[in-house]
Amino acid sequence: MKKIWRKGLAVLLSAAALAGAMGCSSGGGDDEKQVNSDAAVENNCYETGFPIAKDPVKFTIMVKDDSSGSGIDWDQAPITKWMKDEMNVEVEWLVAPGGMEVNQQAALAFSSGNMPDIMMGMAPLGYEFYWDYILEGKVQDLKPYVAKYGKNIIQMFKDFPQAEYLCTGYDDGLYMLPMVRSYENDPGRLAGALYINQTWLDNLGLSMPTTTAEFKEVLKSFQANDPNGNGIADEIPLDLQQDLPTGLYGAFGIPIYEDKWYLDDSGQVHFAPVEDGYRRALTYYRDLYQEGLIGKDFYDQSIGDIMQKIEGPISTVGCFVTDGVADKLSTERAEEYVVVPPLTDEQGNCTWTNQEVESIWPEWFVVTSNCKYPEIAVRMADYFYSTEGSYTALYGPQGEDNLWYFNEDGKVVFTDPENKEIKKYEFTPSYSVPHYRSVAFAEAAYEETDESKLSAREQIDRRNKEAMIEAYFPVMNKNSLPKAKMSLENMKKWNAVSPDIDDYTWRKKFLMGEASLENEWDAYIANMKKLGVDDLIRIKQESYDEYLKWLE
Repeated sequence: MKKIWRKGLAVLLSAAALAGAMGCSSGGGDDEKQVNSDAAVENNCYETGFPIAKDPVKFTIMVKDDSSGSGIDWDQAPITKWMKDEMNVEVEWLVAPGGMEVNQQAALAFSSGNMPDIMMGMAPLGYEFYWDYILEGKVQDLKPYVAKYGKNIIQMFKDFPQAEYLCTGYDDGLYMLPMVRSYENDPGRLAGALYINQTWLDNLGLSMPTTTAEFKEVLKSFQANDPNGNGIADEIPLDLQQDLPTGLYGAFGIPIYEDKWYLDDSGQVHFAPVEDGYRRALTYYRDLYQEGLIGKDFYDQSIGDIMQKIEGPISTVGCFVTDGVADKLSTERAEEYVVVPPLTDEQGNCTWTNQEVESIWPEWFVVTSNCKYPEIAVRMADYFYSTEGSYTALYGPQGEDNLWYFNEDGKVVFTDPENKEIKKYEFTPSYSVPHYRSVAFAEAAYEETDESKLSAREQIDRRNKEAMIEAYFPVMNKNSLPKAKMSLENMKKWNAVSPDIDDYTWRKKFLMGEASLENEWDAYIANMKKLGVDDLIRIKQESYDEYLKWLE
């Protein structure tokens, strides 16, 4: 059944290419905006061109708030007006806060029967969440509409078959559409980087550390020798937020991501919290914490709290982990911080987290049974999967008075490149709208080759990205553990066991010294096994193996 569907996609894609105007193009050409006159109509939906709806329609769309509570009224946002003017689709946004609120808001909508027409960006609600509602008939199968209207979706599935796999239900229906990002030569595939204050190193005559032992000595020197020169012992050698960043485990040979799973080069699935490398990592960072080398309140602060300490009259932070400094700090402060190459421990381990698992989220676009126009919904989504559509989704409608526009060479130019990631929420819900950051998407962006024309902030950003690629890519694990569907039987087992596997609480206790890594580790492992951690590892392995078989 799956093979027939995939063959059908390929045939449809070829036919669409020959037709030239099947759906929306994957670029930013004029055919995106062809005006409908005598195009065929099905259920008020034009089969090609713009507008999409023949007569005006209104969708209620529940969307995850990715803007960190900006308070923007997206009913009045430019993308909402653009969708009404160009697509003939009026949108009423129902904004769901992030975190566990996403699950709660979605569950409430389904259980009450007061469902929106569409759900967007409601991660992480995969088939484990939706399947019961699918069986109840509350979620629509989009496969027939994608086959007819989904040129860009079909191309995306061809480029990323894993996305099709994750979006395909247990009955071979297609109940969701994804967010997909290609990480071709993109430091975004890294789980941030470790930054250090180069000015402090210079003030103390220190070299860049390359090993965990050298790093500890640098932190001790920061603590003892007043590198910020204010005569006060106010330096925080290493400051962290909320938990130990995943990349910092890399020096101990475990390239874990947020859920602490990873895949080795042989295709074996690992759960780090029951392995020795994890214990050694916690021991190292616990010792740093107990010696005052890590900020004492790190479990109770955000990255914004760290930025405030750095932006004070005198910076008090020596090292921290983030995905970039140019967009978070003033130019003067950002200039002081440089990328630390991945550290090596005494056993010679050296890696860094590859977060390509973030490249695909399957639950980005779900159409409920309340939607009377699924054809229009899929055509709308298909546009956002084009290159132009993805820029529109992420940064709002194009225009020289907005955040971006196409120049005469067909390249995307940002009107405020330094602040686009902050200002975008004035135009669109952004990340939560379905999109496909393909290779073509990346290549469409204009890149200034003359360094002298870049602002100081842009030069810092480019310098750091190049340093991350040069230092981290060679040691980054090549095989990140992808998302993979579980069988229904395994899903039930997983849901029964996983809530009891509380590695977070134990990790915090170990790091803060509230539990002894020397005296309580064996009891901790025994308890994890009693709770069923071996079953979870087996389920993850079976899911990954099943995914590989599907690809074949």
